[in-house]
Amino acid sequence: MAFLDTTGAQLAYECHDSVSPWISLVHGGLVGSPSWRSQLPTKTNPNLTRAGSILCHDQRGYGASTGAGHGDFGVMADDVLRLWDHLSIERAVLVGFSAGGFVALELAVRAPERVAGLVLESCGVPDEALRKSFAERAAIGSVDFEAQVAEHVRRAFSAAFVESQPENIEEYTELARLVDPETFAATLRSIAEWQLLDAAQALTCPKLVVSGAQDAGLGPEAGRALCERLLNARQIVVRTAGHTVHYESAPSFNHIVTDFIDQSITELN
Repeated sequence: MAFLDTTGAQLAYECHDSVSPWISLVHGGLVGSPSWRSQLPTKTNPNLTRAGSILCHDQRGYGASTGAGHGDFGVMADDVLRLWDHLSIERAVLVGFSAGGFVALELAVRAPERVAGLVLESCGVPDEALRKSFAERAAIGSVDFEAQVAEHVRRAFSAAFVESQPENIEEYTELARLVDPETFAATLRSIAEWQLLDAAQALTCPKLVVSGAQDAGLGPEAGRALCERLLNARQIVVRTAGHTVHYESAPSFNHIVTDFIDQSITELN
């Protein structure tokens, strides 16, 4: 990975190809950029590079990036814009997962002319019960981080995936243990407090909300509530997936995103 020094943090990132259209991946609030493993190209499978070039980074406090303790979606959105400036990316499709979806929406409000489209995976309008749950988990902080990781990983996947893919669950758990506990708590707190900005509701770029039918948190209902408040938005529900659709149902997710870019994004420069 390469690194960019910015205010209060050093951001780790990697690029795959360097021509338009650009796809900027923004991970969620537990596992950093390695969670996108099935979206990045391999020797035998181009994955999302079928649709364009990919920028993948660790948000501050996650993975190889410094700047622990931050959960401010506005700060994280500015980080993405700084990476785009550094790499001379004028415009990109943002793919934001869970908390990364809130970061993507924040960025689109700040620089709408630079966002060609939004894919908001497992992102939605939390109801009051869910906000309370996120706030309570954030308040625990690092008191029992191991238990927090186990609970979060349990919530991240469908029951069928947890039962049938123990090696993947263990790998995801090991990656989750690497996050700074205060960063994790701050991210949960930000989700609990998040409100959809009026300016976000007026954004005109194409938008796709991807929800897992087995997601008990920011699932289909939360995604539908978000979709209904956004212009030019539609929702796809992946029937067999839980919260982490891109990890659990990678081929379906990659096909959905590629189709969205091919069919909806007509002018990227």
